[in-house]
Amino acid sequence: MPKNLPHFLHLYIATIIRNKFAVSIVKAKPKSLPADLRQVELKTLTEKQREVAGARMALVAQVAQLEQAQPRYKAIKFFCEQIKHGGISSDLMRLVEIANNKKGKNRTLCDRTLNQWVLDYEKADTPEERLKALAPMQRVAKKAEEIANGR
Repeated sequence: MPKNLPHFLHLYIATIIRNKFAVSIVKAKPKSLPADLRQVELKTLTEKQREVAGARMALVAQVAQLEQAQPRYKAIKFFCEQIKHGGISSDLMRLVEIANNKKGKNRTLCDRTLNQWVLDYEKADTPEERLKALAPMQRVAKKAEEIANGR
């Protein structure tokens, strides 16, 4: 940029460029997961758990793209705001619904949850570890005796 422009104008232009880049990422169709992630078979995970983990990995990938233009916390906050206000593609919204793994329409995603998924993804070294880290836990029904005994 020319040196004769005031500093605030530089910041303003940089912000506009960064926002346009971020909006283009969340409106774009998500990239498919790498083949090696889809073909990992873990005996302990159900098909539903694998589907949820895959959706979470795809959302983590979106955050990684947004991180190219801004710090992680801003990228996550921006992405969650776009989800809340319907500013993302229908394909990404479907991934949010799957990743949330909750019943009900109009589910959004909070910053804290998405950040935890990003951290869990980064801690894992292999695709198998990522699937395990991002898969929701299986809920186990309590027996009547356990409920009666307060366990």
